[in-house]
Amino acid sequence: MNWRWPFQKRALTAADLPESLISAPTPAGIPVNASTALHSPTVLGCVRLLSEIVGTLPVHCYRKDTDGSRDRADHAGAAVLARPNPWTGAGEQRTRMMVDALLHGEAFAKVIRVGGKPREFHRLDPSGVTVKIDDRTLEPSYHVAQKTGAPIVLGWRDVLHVQTPGSLPDRPLKLLDMARDAISVDLAMQRYQGRVFGAGARPSAILKVPAKTPPERRKEIKESWDEAHSGGQAGRTALIDDTMDWKAVSFSMVESDFLQLRKHAASEINRTFKVPETLNGNLDRGVWKNVEELTQVFLDFALTPWLDAWQNAYERVLLKVSERGQYFVEFKIDAIAKANLQARYAAYRQAAGGSWMTPDEIRKLDNLPPIEGGSKLLLQAGQAPADQPSQPQEQND
Repeated sequence: MNWRWPFQKRALTAADLPESLISAPTPAGIPVNASTALHSPTVLGCVRLLSEIVGTLPVHCYRKDTDGSRDRADHAGAAVLARPNPWTGAGEQRTRMMVDALLHGEAFAKVIRVGGKPREFHRLDPSGVTVKIDDRTLEPSYHVAQKTGAPIVLGWRDVLHVQTPGSLPDRPLKLLDMARDAISVDLAMQRYQGRVFGAGARPSAILKVPAKTPPERRKEIKESWDEAHSGGQAGRTALIDDTMDWKAVSFSMVESDFLQLRKHAASEINRTFKVPETLNGNLDRGVWKNVEELTQVFLDFALTPWLDAWQNAYERVLLKVSERGQYFVEFKIDAIAKANLQARYAAYRQAAGGSWMTPDEIRKLDNLPPIEGGSKLLLQAGQAPADQPSQPQEQND
């Protein structure tokens, strides 16, 4: 007989603990963690924007050619990028893991190999993974908690590990921790707003009763009043006898700048995720031109660092050391960089027409192969190479 029955030894994760134990205290008194933070519409908007964009962008494995161009590679990793496992789509898994990285500071997926080649990615719960650094080799190892039994240990080649840009392997930068106070204030004001509108958008009041009213009777009157004039009953006509007096507390949501405080809290959260406010629902100062420019700023300064983190993580587990000079992983961002494409193509046209870049030099910037005659500068009428005198155009008699 197994003397351990019916007891089991298992590792605890953050999901097994109450919120008060896994969240540091905040000035507003509201715990902030991966679960509660999503109740803030601003946090939810930032997380959805970043995660859904990363999930919808296509990512491919390429092979570098000797002429500087690139081609889609017939590599084992390419199939995993297209379909991480039979039950999960590529975009679906990236979106889920990006949510993990934004809320927990890091995301994990176990790499399943067959014959030494990557075959599948299986997402791991970040609250159940502990990263440890070897003191001698400085290599990270991943201790994954199991439902029963001791944790399993995986090497860095067997775990797809995506972290907030700027993190250390065992010390991720957790955005929720960094912005805990701002998020808690936003949640507190949201709850307060709900309570105010639950009372018919009216502040609390003072109900005066005769001085000789017993404490028990006062408590009954208060509870009866709250039940009759709060929530769905708010705003209805009140009836009191001539021995009582009702007086509203002088308070106005407009006078207290409540809306401005909410906007300030939202701005602080957007700044944490580096998301322009116009992309997260605040169009107070948004016009077509600056929205277009802010979208490019978002791509350059908010999204690109995350895409680099994903590309590096993919290359660590999909490519051998000997392959990293020949193969690389890259996201295609053309779909969200259309405005930038127009400006870039206009610059290319000017560079070629001004005769300071050859067509091949321009094509190389976009990883395109050279073309016949593309190594020469395009000369306009009346121009000549620098080592030859220019020839004036002949005039017809």
